[in-house]
Amino acid sequence: MTEYKLFKCTGCPNQVREDHKFCSHCGASVVIPVENHVVSSAYRKVLGTWHVTTEGDCEGKSTRDLGIHTGYVDEIARSLGAAAMYSLQFKALTIPKEHTPDSKVKQVSVSFDIDSKTWDLTPEQRFNVARRLFKDRPVRVSKGQYYASFILEFD
Repeated sequence: MTEYKLFKCTGCPNQVREDHKFCSHCGASVVIPVENHVVSSAYRKVLGTWHVTTEGDCEGKSTRDLGIHTGYVDEIARSLGAAAMYSLQFKALTIPKEHTPDSKVKQVSVSFDIDSKTWDLTPEQRFNVARRLFKDRPVRVSKGQYYASFILEFD
């Protein structure tokens, strides 16, 4: 569920969500500070999870990936500051929520990204890799019917 900031209507005492331009009660416009329109919502707070890289030269030769960090931007910047050639770039990341299994799903075909190198394996090799990966999980693994896939079966 998206959280919205509330702003005061210019024509009545109502509060209006930031994603509305006019008050639903009186129709007056809503005064929303410019920075709330310009800056993406993920960057309106300094505490979060960030993918940090260095800003490099125009060819990108000096750009370095400093990893994923959770905390306040200022604290992370201070700890990584010596690595900055020009500046540090912070990309806000959304950490996915844990998933609740859907008990109706009995099996699903799965493949890993091409970077996993499982695409280079034979179906038998991929099955064996997947079986080892999921050996301590409450699933059964079988050979996939689609390219570079395997099947996870649930009780």
